[in-house]
Amino acid sequence: SEVARRPRAARGPFQQALRAHISRMAHYVPAKTEEERRGKAIALFSGMAGTLAVARAFTDEQDRRRILDGARRFFLAAAER
Repeated sequence: SEVARRPRAARGPFQQALRAHISRMAHYVPAKTEEERRGKAIALFSGMAGTLAVARAFTDEQDRRRILDGARRFFLAAAER
């Protein structure tokens, strides 16, 4: 997404939506502190968004499935640490 190139006023609602998604995700991430939980949720959310962008670039369905399946296993394991 090219949100960073948009005017500040247009980025505000997008940032609010991202913060809301990350906050909801953080409730399911194990951690010792709220700060650690939020940091993990941000990393997981960012990584998952990147995974989707890369998978969409592939035209072969098997390639996309391998990318998504591998990422799912990785992110589930990472969230449990």
